[in-house]
Amino acid sequence: MKRIINLVLIFTSLNIFGQSKHETEEWIIQKYNEFERPINNGFDLTIENDCLLYLWYVGDEKTGKFGGTSKVKLKDIKMIEIRHERYNSNDIIGWSKIQVHFDEGNYEYREIGESEFRKGEGTGFKILLDSKFMDNDLPTRMEKGLTHLVKLNGGNLKIKKEPF
Repeated sequence: MKRIINLVLIFTSLNIFGQSKHETEEWIIQKYNEFERPINNGFDLTIENDCLLYLWYVGDEKTGKFGGTSKVKLKDIKMIEIRHERYNSNDIIGWSKIQVHFDEGNYEYREIGESEFRKGEGTGFKILLDSKFMDNDLPTRMEKGLTHLVKLNGGNLKIKKEPF
């Protein structure tokens, strides 16, 4: 009986010191919204039913929109990579990205205008953020947040880093 009580106390204390699933999801979405690229206003990152969903598109109401929503179960995310990308050498137009990697077949996609998801092709998609996301240790914090969330959903996430 004493052993059972000790185990309950240990598991309870572990939960007290870690962020909950809900807190982690809220923080990830908050940071996405805070550092969303102004040029991509209207893109959207959500977490629903243990899945990460990313809406992206190009075009507008006049020219028409092309794009859709990428969806992957959090437990199926195998690796992420956070990097800064440049459109030109002067970094006049640059952005940060979170590259999400998963195994083939563990991804769904819905084009704009469609109501149902279908199996997607590929092993990853990228989430675009403003260049300022790379400041103030946010990439490291986001890596920790995503790793924690994937583990809470039964997955095991690796972080891809530059070798030098």
